[in-house]
Amino acid sequence: MLKLEYLQFRDKDNKIHPRLALIKDHNDKVVLRIDRQTDGLDIHLNPNDSGNAKATYHLQLDALKRVSRVVLPTTEAASWRYQYEEIEKLHVIKEVDTPIGANEVITHSRVASDHHRVPDQAGGGFLPRVLRHVIKPSSGQHDTLTMVYA
Repeated sequence: MLKLEYLQFRDKDNKIHPRLALIKDHNDKVVLRIDRQTDGLDIHLNPNDSGNAKATYHLQLDALKRVSRVVLPTTEAASWRYQYEEIEKLHVIKEVDTPIGANEVITHSRVASDHHRVPDQAGGGFLPRVLRHVIKPSSGQHDTLTMVYA
């Protein structure tokens, strides 16, 4: 059994929302704690553990409160870095730089006729879909992987 604990936070429009703050196991031991700051979130795995199971990940947010970077618990602060584009008022990931130096470029559909249709029961409309995903390995590697979706 897991126990979930929530806190409230205010968004930029001053609306109050619940957010996950803690996950506890059946012995009431905290297995995950999320701390929110102005510019991001810190996710602590096994925060009260003194061994190797303890880790903290930092999610950095950009001005629009999108995750722009996920910093791993390494001495060199290795991270994933994300860039977005707006399509149909939705923010979709267009590029990712990985901790090991690879670069990924994601191309989405730009017009509604190429999008996924959302069922009417779920609000209707369309969602952009991925058309192409290109993975360029880190320097020194030459095998670019391209996936095209139809």
